Amino acid sequence: MDERRVVITGATFPSDVVARLTKNGLSIITIPGDLGADRVRAALAGAWGYVLGGSERVPKQLWSTLPDLRVACFLGTGYHAFMPPADEPTAIEFTYTPYANASAVAEFTIALMLDLTRQVTARANDTVAGRWHEDATSSLVNGRLGIAGMGNVGRTVARMASAAFGTEIWYWNRSARPELDALGYRRADSILQLCSEVEMLTLNLNFEPGHNGGTIGATELKALGSAGILVNTARAELVDPAALREALLQDCIAAAAFDVYYQEPTPTPADDPFGLLALTPRMLVTPHCAYLTHEAAHRMAEMAADNLLAVAAGVPAPYRVVR
Repeated sequence: MDERRVVITGATFPSDVVARLTKNGLSIITIPGDLGADRVRAALAGAWGYVLGGSERVPKQLWSTLPDLRVACFLGTGYHAFMPPADEPTAIEFTYTPYANASAVAEFTIALMLDLTRQVTARANDTVAGRWHEDATSSLVNGRLGIAGMGNVGRTVARMASAAFGTEIWYWNRSARPELDALGYRRADSILQLCSEVEMLTLNLNFEPGHNGGTIGATELKALGSAGILVNTARAELVDPAALREALLQDCIAAAAFDVYYQEPTPTPADDPFGLLALTPRMLVTPHCAYLTHEAAHRMAEMAADNLLAVAAGVPAPYRVVR
């Protein structure tokens, strides 16, 4: 094993946090964050630590091939889809950086809702193409917003939308959150009911492979309605891609915005097996960047450093994955 070599993927890990790790005896190697599993395995051969800050998805089977690895850290909260921990006992301590980017993701969620509601990108593109529009649009002001998943991000979206726009908040959460009733939020008994009650739906659920894929399908999209807007800053797999494409083509919903995609990095529209990237401007896709503000990136890196240094010191990491 190379003595405490840490591989960090992606391009957002701040240099001052790298310096902190180096000062404490760790050897840092940074590599691109769009590698396949085989290249990740090769990069991690002999490594002591791994920080997943890119878009690669690591299969569970990888961990058993890395006998020298002692700590793995996911930069973010939703590690399930990118870095599922090993099923069997292992010497690897699995860690993450929970909720460090909640405000950033919530802010971007609001931005996507505004974009689609006020047709900002669509109007800008039309103007450049010589098409001038002065048609009225719908508005977030006094609208009805449904939030699926009232964790840190969902609650922050609700607070921002309610405070800034007077938006009526409906929500669905897997477990009861009675404290939200005092805020005037209205709880739906199911996601289907949530879709039927609102004009905009945002997904802020944790994606759990094998459990909640395709949570939003044809029935839910039909309930959302022809004026409905879907925003997904969680994981693409929460939405059935075939059902979404059909809903957009058949005008069952007005528009959708994803800050994620089923294949990352995205293919060209011509090569897209899901047929969604060609449906602009009604399908807006951004490159998994909702969490990327300078402040959030630095906060996540500091939490990752706390995890690495704790394991190096022989004490439990402060942000361990609890299984």
